[in-house]
Order: sequence, then structure tokens, then C-alpha cells
Amino acid sequence: MSFTNIDENFVSKQLNQIRVKRLLELTIFLLKLASSVIWEPISYLVNRSLNECNFPESMKKAQVVPIHKKKSTLDKGNYRPVSLLPIISKVFERELCIPNLLNILVIF
Repeated sequence: MSFTNIDENFVSKQLNQIRVKRLLELTIFLLKLASSVIWEPISYLVNRSLNECNFPESMKKAQVVPIHKKKSTLDKGNYRPVSLLPIISKVFERELCIPNLLNILVIF
């Protein structure tokens, strides 16, 4: 199976479309600011990973934080775990899901 290679426009567009809550605002702000400089290494990493069918281990590590669901904040049963993945992994996810999903479905 082959994937479509991504380019500068794809990386810039994906970084600009990422919306995050308070915790990661500074990180995404810096990535968006530097997107004209970092698009090439990001696209190389994504393209190589897709062509080799190997997702980088560093992109699999998540920070798990508790998010309050309802009622008392003192009851730990009222929280749910949320995994915060590296922002760059969103570029991978969108490259895999959006343009290549149809290619994958056609094969099966």
C-alpha cells in the first residue's frame, strides 16, 4: 500500500487547524509561528513513517490528565482520564485518515 506524500501546504494547514484547550496553547502557538521553518522535517518524518509503516514511539506517548465530569470535585469517580498526545501526531492522524482512508477501503 502506498500513501500520498505530504508537503509544506499540508503541514501548515494542519498546524493552523489544530485547536487545543488551555494546557497546550503555548506549544501550538510556537509550532504555528515556526511552521514555515519546521514544515520540511515534519513532512519528512510523516512521509518516511508512512512509507515504512512505522509510527514513531515518541508519538505514542501520552500525558494522561483527569477531567472533571460532573457533581462533586472531591469524588474521584467524577473524573475521566484524557490522553494528551503530541501535537505533531495530529498531522500524522490527519494524513492517515483524510486522503488515504478511501485508498485503504478500496483495497479491502
